[in-house]
Amino acid sequence: MEGKLPIGIYGKDIILHLIGKIGAAGATYKALEFAGDTIDHLDMAGRMTIANMAVEAGAKVGLFPSDGVTQDWLNRMEGP
Repeated sequence: MEGKLPIGIYGKDIILHLIGKIGAAGATYKALEFAGDTIDHLDMAGRMTIANMAVEAGAKVGLFPSDGVTQDWLNRMEGP
């Protein structure tokens, strides 16, 4: 899939699909890196969900590129 996700499909659906393909131990002691056109359109909540649930596949970490979405979120969290 490329681009924005269809209505009703979220980051959790992406990670659950991946876990279904690789299994609950498919990424044991590994890092999962997520990138591409669909990820570029994903909001921070979706990215955080995927990163958090990467451990459900045994991964030690779920990684995303730092981009404009990330920077905007960090700026909002910084406060005045």
